[in-house]
Amino acid sequence: MDIFYLEGLPAPVTKEELYKALHIGEADSETAKDILRLVNGAADIALPKSIVCKVSAAHAIDTISSEFVKNKLSVSMYVYPFAVTCGKELDELAADDMFGTFAKDVLKELYLRKMISLTADRIKNACFSCSDMSCVSPGSLESRWSISGQAELFRLIGSNIEKTGITLTESFLMLPEKSVSGIWYSDSEHFENCMLCPRTDCPSRRCQYKEK
Repeated sequence: MDIFYLEGLPAPVTKEELYKALHIGEADSETAKDILRLVNGAADIALPKSIVCKVSAAHAIDTISSEFVKNKLSVSMYVYPFAVTCGKELDELAADDMFGTFAKDVLKELYLRKMISLTADRIKNACFSCSDMSCVSPGSLESRWSISGQAELFRLIGSNIEKTGITLTESFLMLPEKSVSGIWYSDSEHFENCMLCPRTDCPSRRCQYKEK
């Protein structure tokens, strides 16, 4: 099994990026101090991580129960189950009030999104340079691949998941909470879960909803 493991980002999240994500302009002095404290504190300790494993499509199809996903993966020879997290280190950041707690949550999301982008770019260049790179994830499409599919995906990744510090709860939620997982694969027609999700206000939407 080929394994791709990444740890850390080339550059930390900036205060400007956090301001933009919080949808605020110039803040008052106290709020600005709180944001700067969060950003600087995160820069010192943040260690987002990702793990990607190359497995045969046949093995993945045997492991996964969803007929929808089996069909998607059947056109590939190899597929790439992955997990990405902002890292449990950011839980150590102090948040003194409701705004601070919200800003900390948004900051963790920014670290997660940056790590997803970095990991996807690396895998695209290494494994999908001349082909489509589609993605399917458990839980996002409840009727097609339920949240319990996390257990199947974790089995595909195996003990390598321990490098990231990500764990599953009994209800199949990932900890740290700012973590994502899925399978990258090549399709004849590009696919993202967002195509079948009608939620228009999702901040993580990557493409338009295609109503069936």
